[in-house]
Amino acid sequence: MQLDLFNWKPPAIICPFPLHRRANTVRKIAAALDARSYQAGQRYWSMHVAQERKGLERLGITSREIDAEISRYAAAVSQVLHLPKQYRSTPEGAA
Repeated sequence: MQLDLFNWKPPAIICPFPLHRRANTVRKIAAALDARSYQAGQRYWSMHVAQERKGLERLGITSREIDAEISRYAAAVSQVLHLPKQYRSTPEGAA
């Protein structure tokens, strides 16, 4: 009897691409936050994070891993928001 190696399928493992590495999404969200008032930006961010959290939960990621992922994502968005403002604060825009 020969083993049927081609029909055996191991269980799938889903490895989502990290949120903080999705450069287009990070820039898009940062631009959307920058275009809003502080309060409107907070509401927008809360709704966006809730959607992302639900998506990660559907993938079966633990709440601890989700919290870490959201934290890294928030840091990436914050960096995109604040980095240009840092460079504008120098004399004549010098870096």
